[in-house]
Amino acid sequence: KNLQEQDLLADVLTAVADTKVLGETETNCNEFFMFHGTKPSAVSNIIENDFLLKLAGGNRGTLYGSGLYFAESSSKADEYADDDKEGIYKGLYAMLLCRVTLGRTLYTDELSPDGAKL
Repeated sequence: KNLQEQDLLADVLTAVADTKVLGETETNCNEFFMFHGTKPSAVSNIIENDFLLKLAGGNRGTLYGSGLYFAESSSKADEYADDDKEGIYKGLYAMLLCRVTLGRTLYTDELSPDGAKL
């Protein structure tokens, strides 16, 4: 199904990312650069195996239902980053910059939305 104009976003903070370095995004399918906060040890697993939906919410929960969580603001993604408690990354936090296709969007400003209804 094609996305309708009302499904497309225009005011995402990362929409102004440097396209010379990162490449163009596909605006007709709501593709943006977004941040994902995580642990350094998880970065290697994500890079090697991609994001695994079965692990979604295992660290911070799933307020908006099952899915992968990204943020347009690095300061928001930073809230979800965590440090490794031991090993070579002990005390370090991680964040990924990802190309994300949002598809159809649903905006809610509810403090505790029903994730099953979203």
